[in-house]
Amino acid sequence: MSLYYGGRILTMVGETRETVKYVEAVVEKDGKITFAGSLSHAKRIFRGINEVNLEGRTMMPGHIDPHLHPSMASLILKMDFITPFDWDLPNGKFPGVRTEQGYRDRLTKLITQRNYVSSRQDFLITWGYHPSFHGKMAKGVIDQLKPLVPVVVWHRSFHEVYLGTIALEQLKYDDLDELKKNPQVEWDSGHFFEMGLDALLSTTSFKDHVFPLMEEGYKDLVQVIHQNGITTVGDLEFPLIDLDLEKSMASKNLKSKDVFFSTYCVCSARNFSKIAGKDHEKAKTLIQDLAKEFSDDQVIVYKDHVKALCDGAFFSQLMQMEDGYSDGHSGQWITEPDELAKLMEVYWNSKPKGFQIHVHTNGDLGMAKLLEIVEHLKTMYPRKDRGTTVEHAGYFTKKQADKIAELGLRVSAAPYYLHTLAEKYSSEKEGIGKARAEAMSPLRWLFDNGVVTALHSDFTMAPSKPLLLAWCAVNRVTAEGNCFRKDLAITPYEGLLGITKNAAIILGTDDIMGTIEEGKLANFTILEKDPLEVEPMEIKDIKIYASVYKGRMNSIRT
Repeated sequence: MSLYYGGRILTMVGETRETVKYVEAVVEKDGKITFAGSLSHAKRIFRGINEVNLEGRTMMPGHIDPHLHPSMASLILKMDFITPFDWDLPNGKFPGVRTEQGYRDRLTKLITQRNYVSSRQDFLITWGYHPSFHGKMAKGVIDQLKPLVPVVVWHRSFHEVYLGTIALEQLKYDDLDELKKNPQVEWDSGHFFEMGLDALLSTTSFKDHVFPLMEEGYKDLVQVIHQNGITTVGDLEFPLIDLDLEKSMASKNLKSKDVFFSTYCVCSARNFSKIAGKDHEKAKTLIQDLAKEFSDDQVIVYKDHVKALCDGAFFSQLMQMEDGYSDGHSGQWITEPDELAKLMEVYWNSKPKGFQIHVHTNGDLGMAKLLEIVEHLKTMYPRKDRGTTVEHAGYFTKKQADKIAELGLRVSAAPYYLHTLAEKYSSEKEGIGKARAEAMSPLRWLFDNGVVTALHSDFTMAPSKPLLLAWCAVNRVTAEGNCFRKDLAITPYEGLLGITKNAAIILGTDDIMGTIEEGKLANFTILEKDPLEVEPMEIKDIKIYASVYKGRMNSIRT
């Protein structure tokens, strides 16, 4: 048993900043909260127990990142970073580069280093390329840099890769003709995107070069989550690439007494459909079987949540937009709307009460199609809604926000999009124009409509830093320092709801976490300052002192 006292204890119980409850003391027993109230009362009831003096710090519910991808992050963490923005990671600091020449210089340096020390079979894989900052990319661009080793340039979005000629020649393809026919493969430019990348990742020899990175990167991933005070994460597409490998990695790295967070896995509808021979009913059964066999008290596979995908990636400007793009290029569907409707119907109608469906949706045209599908399902097959969730919601209209509320949807938003991309995407030459770019992530409309809205990183699409995500949504400041559409900002308290209580609701775990209340898990994040007492622009800079996971303290080492 432990008694926590001596600081500000922010419970997140209350709908607003004015009504939120602070308590003087919290008592933990066997990993759960047994008391939250006055210090004098706690000391009368609980005598002779371990005491933890917060020494003026602020303790709040354990931070939750409800949408990231451990497998993707583990792969990327062991790639060579050349990205537009700085990254500070366990394996080093990586300064950003935001010009085409700067990117070419960094890539050339990497290639030159590898030419002298690597064999022709050792792949150079770099992550972080973004055309809005780094110019055009293609097989020919890579080849001009005269690599003697296979080079893979992985797009910042993770939804696209470019391979140089040597890399294309090194790989052994299961069915080359079929791969070349894929509408999301541009073979002559070495470009694989969305389902084209999915097909490439299914190629055995490509897996052989990529998958070893995952095993190496998992330890770094765990360290990132620990350092940022997170006590719960959602793996929002399990498996992302390979079920057996990802089960093995999760068992080895996430089911451990040295890990101070829980992982909740939402199974991938598309990948289980592949495993089941495109039989959605069979896929559903496989998901439920996996949930029984694989779950424990630290890694939980949902038996009744599923992830589906609508339109393309926001970082790739492949989201489907109602009014298109300034340069005339087209967005992409990851799942065609008709197929998405069929898939969602299977899970919506699953007995006894239907699945909670999480749908990756980014553009306003993607949102329009999703809303049509959900409205049809609610009309044809009425059910008590289980929290159908829009994942990402990069751009949508006020009218769509009203419809989201009317249909009872929830939103798990990616507020980092605005911070990193709004300035570039406002371009009339290659973006979505000033008006739409400045209105990215318009979360004010959701909160005003009473929509349960959480904030996520989609790590490594954003740093897995919940306070940074709250800061982005609260301040709406771009990386260049400009504030876009302050009228669409949320309050600091709403930002904290997005990384605690609302995030727990999205994951369906609000009965055991998200607030500090008796009976819930003793999951806490301890901060050097109270986020509600600092200036909004300072929220992201608050130092994390420790996390507490089921009563076990994990001191943060920075």
